[in-house]
Amino acid sequence: MASAGSLTNEDFIFQAKLDSVGTIATLLKSVAFTDRVNVFISDNGMKFTVEEGKNVQAYVLMHKQVFQEFELTVDEAAFRIPLKELLEFLKIFCSDGKGIDMSMNLANTSIKLKYAKYGSPFEILLDENGIQTEIRLKTEDVEDLMEIEIDPVDCKIGLNGAGFYEVIQEIDRVGMETVNIEILAGPKDILFSGHTSTGSVLATFSSTSSVIEYFECGQVESAASYRLASLKYAFRAMQIVDKFILKMNREGVLSLSFLLTQSDSFVEFLFIPTLVNDEPVGVD
Repeated sequence: MASAGSLTNEDFIFQAKLDSVGTIATLLKSVAFTDRVNVFISDNGMKFTVEEGKNVQAYVLMHKQVFQEFELTVDEAAFRIPLKELLEFLKIFCSDGKGIDMSMNLANTSIKLKYAKYGSPFEILLDENGIQTEIRLKTEDVEDLMEIEIDPVDCKIGLNGAGFYEVIQEIDRVGMETVNIEILAGPKDILFSGHTSTGSVLATFSSTSSVIEYFECGQVESAASYRLASLKYAFRAMQIVDKFILKMNREGVLSLSFLLTQSDSFVEFLFIPTLVNDEPVGVD
């Protein structure tokens, strides 16, 4: 029985439905390195953005076409919700006890999303064969996010995810804090390196190697350094796709983008360099 304060469908400015909860669960887990996520809703779809330490920003973009139902009665809506609380709720239906896994059979579990107005909770309803479970997450104002520009891009390289993942893991094992990425347009090579007082790692991949799918670079040479701890945030995304795109601009901003072809959804990580061509970088 509905209470006097219950809302009807007409009261919500946003409503959407996905037939399978697995897609959104896996996408959000891939960027779950902060406690809260900023949610932006427009006629194009939904965007979930997280940021940490003015070093890295990541977002999930789910186009409107991904949803089986999508209705927005205003131009846009924006708010922030607790990400970890949301993922804990989704784990109930998407986990084998070890974590969220999109490969599991979730065809019978749908998810509905609802939002009424500024200050109201973000409502999520899971339905598994008629058994419904609901959570209402408190909303807050979105945080002041960095405005990061990756365009125009100087270099764009298609990479095999497993190869890149292994390189970063090796640099991590040596105990290095930064990763140097150097792109050479002449020989069409990309170099990953790291150095400490106890050792060093250098991995070079040519455009003809199995790690590189394609190589497009207008600059003769591009080089920048990044915090390894920040790059590691992209590990989860690397584990759900076979290939991804690496982009770098003249300012050394690095983009790692992952397209989930089965859901037409997109995950992108943007990294601010610590050094560009051996020169320190300041963040405003």
